[in-house]
Amino acid sequence: MYFKKLFLLPILLLSLLLSSTFADTNKVNKIMSFSFDDVSWCSRAYNNFGNSFFNEIFQSKSNIFVSPVSIALALAMTYNGAEGKTKEEMASVLNISGIKLSSFNKANEELIKQLAPDNDSLKLSIANSLWAKENEPFKKPFLNIARKFYNAEIANVNFLNPKTVPRINNWVESKTENKIKNLLNSGDVNKDTVLVLINAIYFKDKWQKPFTKRLTKKRNFYLTNGKTNEVPTMSNKDDYLYLETPDYQAIQLPYSENRLRMVIFLPSKNNSLETFIKKFTKEEWSYILKKFKIKNGTVLLPKFKLDYKIELGKILSEMGMPIAFDKHKANFRKMCILKPNENLFIDKIIHKTFVDVDELGTEASAATFVVINQITCMPPSQSFKMDINRPFFFTIYDNKSKAVLFMGTIVEP
Repeated sequence: MYFKKLFLLPILLLSLLLSSTFADTNKVNKIMSFSFDDVSWCSRAYNNFGNSFFNEIFQSKSNIFVSPVSIALALAMTYNGAEGKTKEEMASVLNISGIKLSSFNKANEELIKQLAPDNDSLKLSIANSLWAKENEPFKKPFLNIARKFYNAEIANVNFLNPKTVPRINNWVESKTENKIKNLLNSGDVNKDTVLVLINAIYFKDKWQKPFTKRLTKKRNFYLTNGKTNEVPTMSNKDDYLYLETPDYQAIQLPYSENRLRMVIFLPSKNNSLETFIKKFTKEEWSYILKKFKIKNGTVLLPKFKLDYKIELGKILSEMGMPIAFDKHKANFRKMCILKPNENLFIDKIIHKTFVDVDELGTEASAATFVVINQITCMPPSQSFKMDINRPFFFTIYDNKSKAVLFMGTIVEP
C-alpha cells in the first residue's frame, strides 16, 4: 500500500509579558447546550483541551510555553478531512463530540473574528495556510471549508523542489514578525508528503500598568534542584485582581485596554509546581477567575525569554487520537481522492513558540472576559506581596472570546 503524509504545524510566538479542565460527559453536554452563535462554548472546549494537553507535556525541570488555541485550530482544519473512528477520536480529544461539523466550523470562524485586535495598542493576528502537493486530487469541499471558515491561504507546491521549504518558512516568518525562523527542515517533507497545514498566531501588547525599569534589580530565583540564580526581576505596586489560597498566590496583570490578561499562579513554598499543575488543571477556569478580588499590593516578576519546540504526535495519541497517526488505520478520505491501495495519515505535528517578557509588555505568536466588579480595595494594612522567585505557571487569557491563548511554566528564567 502507498502511504501519504499530512504535516501539521501549529506555531506560537509571544513576547513581553493559560487553562481549564478535562471535559467529562456532563461538561460536553453543557457545551452542546450553548447557542452556536455564542463562541464561548468553543473557547471552553479548547480551554479544556489545553488543560489536559498541558498535563501531558508538563515536566517539572523544564520551561514550557504553548498555545492551546493554535494547536486546536490546526487540528480543527484537519478534522474536516477525517471520517469514521479517526474523526471520533479527534472530536473526543477536542471536546466537541456530538457537535455538528457545520456548527463547529462556524464557531471557529467566529472565534477567529473575535480574536481580531480592537485597539491600536493590541496586535493579535491568526493566519492559516495549506501547502498542498501539486496535482494531488484534493476534494473541493475540504479546501473550500479551509478558505471560508479559517481564512486559510492555499498554495500548490512541489515538496521535492528545494525552494519549497524556504518558501513555507518565509511565510511563517512574515506572519510572526520574524520571531519564528526555519520552522521546517528540508528533511521534514518528502515524496510522500501531500499537505503541510500551518496555523500561526502573533500577539503583542503593552502592560496597562508598566513596570518601572529603574526598579528592576537582580534577585534570587530558587530552582527545583535547590540552587539559586540571580535574574533581573521587575517590581510594581498597584491595585490588582488578586487571589490567595493555602496552595498558591495568583495575580492578573492586564494589558493595555484590559482585554487580555496574564494570569500568574505561584505555588506556596510547601507546594511543588508538579502538585499544583495536577490539581489546577482539574478545576474549571471560569470558576477560578470568579474568585479574584481587587487588592493593593506589590508584585515581583522576573524577566524571561523562551524558545520552545515540541513534536505532538505521541502526546496527542496518548490523549486519545492514535488512529490519526496510524498509516494503516487513519481515515482522511474526505480530504482528497485516494486509490484503493493508498492511505493518508498525519506524519508530524510540530508546535513552536517564543515568549519574551519585560517591563513594557508582551509579544507572542502562535497560532493562541473577566468582568471586574467595582470592589473597594482592601485597607493598606492588608496589602499583599507576591514575590515570584520560584517556579510558576502562567496563562494569557482573552476577555472577549473567553479563550486561553497561551499557557506555560517557568522553572528557570
